[in-house]
Amino acid sequence: IKNKLTAIVAQQSTVLKAVCGSPLVTEANDCNTGIYLPNGEIAAFGPHIVFHSGSMELVVRHIIEDCGESVGIHAGDVFITNDPYKGALHLPDVTMLEPVFAGGDQLGWVGACAHMLDVGGMLPSSWCPTATEIYQEGLILPPTKLVDAGKTRPDVWNLILTASRLPASLGLGLKAMLAANAHGREGITRLAERYGAATVRAVMTTMLDITETQTRARIAALPDGTFRARNYLDHDGHANRLYTVDVELRKSGDELVFDYSGSSPQAPGFVNCTASGLRGGV
Repeated sequence: IKNKLTAIVAQQSTVLKAVCGSPLVTEANDCNTGIYLPNGEIAAFGPHIVFHSGSMELVVRHIIEDCGESVGIHAGDVFITNDPYKGALHLPDVTMLEPVFAGGDQLGWVGACAHMLDVGGMLPSSWCPTATEIYQEGLILPPTKLVDAGKTRPDVWNLILTASRLPASLGLGLKAMLAANAHGREGITRLAERYGAATVRAVMTTMLDITETQTRARIAALPDGTFRARNYLDHDGHANRLYTVDVELRKSGDELVFDYSGSSPQAPGFVNCTASGLRGGV
């Protein structure tokens, strides 16, 4: 089952690249796919950029928080967001997540994330080094239900495409993510039908438990202590200003703490890293 889950996310990525016409996906591999537990924990992720899978974990939690009671989370729904304050990395990185149900209970989520060529903003490609605030960089989509009970909402779809200078490319990218998630949902559903939903869920949970046990054992084998590293950025897109990226690693027993509190405050340019980007990097 573990190997089948890994194969499913790899196949998701293949579908994503086969449908999407953007060279950012087909050539640069600026995308990823994943399977998540109902609370967002990562069960398996695809072969591309790890940042994206780490960000989708936080996106799931924001979908539950923002949409769980207001619009509901049901079979056949698909949620979309690109909001960096809701788990995305930056506005061009669009994320879609679909809940997977088996026997009336939620088994988990399947997700796809990809860098789109243009989502609006002050400059073509939505890559805006002269921007001073996020509102200049493109359309901001909080967690939003794009597909409701299997039917795409045309009002939301048109809202997204109208913001882009390249609506055909963006629309194809969105369809690619929908197709990738549909493949993932079908794959997990087949697993549940073959082995039982409880078994599949138990395997995903056990995979995480084993990973934690192995990681803690590896950490425990390292010497205790405090270790520091520091790097600098010398420009923020507007002026020659010096910014510090500072990390302190505190290792004790089988725990390792990454402390970035010594880093510089938020910059007025586009050199900042979101919380999900930091988690993905770690």
